[in-house]
Amino acid sequence: MGLAFSSDNKLFVVDSDNFRVQVFQQGGIFMFSFGGEGDAPGQFQYPVTIAVDVDNGAVSDLHDGYIIANSDGDDDKIKVWNSDHQLIVQFGNKGSQLGEFYSILGMALDHNRVLYVAEGVNQRLKVVCNV
Repeated sequence: MGLAFSSDNKLFVVDSDNFRVQVFQQGGIFMFSFGGEGDAPGQFQYPVTIAVDVDNGAVSDLHDGYIIANSDGDDDKIKVWNSDHQLIVQFGNKGSQLGEFYSILGMALDHNRVLYVAEGVNQRLKVVCNV
């Protein structure tokens, strides 16, 4: 459902039906995947979007980089992984209040690592945080 490129042209693909993110190098060669079905840290209920920190210069190994994704299941949480593919933080719940999300349709990181989140049901664009 969601796609993002790293600065070295690795393609991050949200594989919603398999509850994971797959990573491919140029030419469509599979590299690795992460995630899994569930509501435990590092798992997804139904991932739909992704944003990759592309300003670190070493995102090819994900060193000092972040991967951000969300689940569109019952939780609408945003999850952030570190360079070792370990979940470092997750935040948000389903709703319309501050710190809540409802039907995340897209996310993007700007050059200052500010995360922008577009929501469908709440019909808003949120500036979430500096990651």
